[in-house]
Amino acid sequence: MAACLRPLNFSKRLIHIRDMYMNIAIRFAAVASAVFVSMSAQAVHVTSLPGSTTYIFPIENYLGAGPKSVAQGIGWSSENDLAVFGYVAGYGFGDNGEWGGQGRPELPMIGTNSKTSSMTLTFDNAVSGVGAFVNWGNVNGRPDGNAPVMAVYSAANQLLESYTLTFITDGGDGAGEFHGFQRPSADVKFITFSGAFIGAANLEVMAAVPEPHTSALMFAGLGLLLSVVRRRRAAAA
Repeated sequence: MAACLRPLNFSKRLIHIRDMYMNIAIRFAAVASAVFVSMSAQAVHVTSLPGSTTYIFPIENYLGAGPKSVAQGIGWSSENDLAVFGYVAGYGFGDNGEWGGQGRPELPMIGTNSKTSSMTLTFDNAVSGVGAFVNWGNVNGRPDGNAPVMAVYSAANQLLESYTLTFITDGGDGAGEFHGFQRPSADVKFITFSGAFIGAANLEVMAAVPEPHTSALMFAGLGLLLSVVRRRRAAAA
């Protein structure tokens, strides 16, 4: 008996292919949304902050724990009674060089002036980005005291992100690097500097949330995609 070929049910095959692509679209949208939310929950360490406002610390050559005012809405304090604010009289970082002092360019700075203590910059209105030109006490490639750490916190004192400085300079006058943090929303209330005689100058602050329409459009697009796919699946059921 000759073999009988059963005709393919193209309608069912098309429905199967459609459902397969719908499932792929739903999974993609869910993964993209989860990734975006995860990224939004963290601060990103940055080495530049385009579009920020720069604040130069006022020259005061102050030694103490503060509090002191950097500018309207920005305050400084330290847990060390010998911390420096608006200092230009000479501050050493061991093998990483020196800032200020006789015969050197003035670089008004803040510094912990301690192996272990910390200092804090507080913002009356939370910001989305903050950083500074920094340096740390380096002795033979190692921290002079505790590791030099920068960290940002929310108004609820929740740690958003931290970064440990490890860069080595050529030991020249005024040497250092810019380091900071950026967030997708303006929720950074504090930035702290701690350990290893860490010092900072030329504070940079970004108050506005960068490109707020980007996240809004992304969520709107994902929501529309999920809505369309679900309606089609319901209609096909």
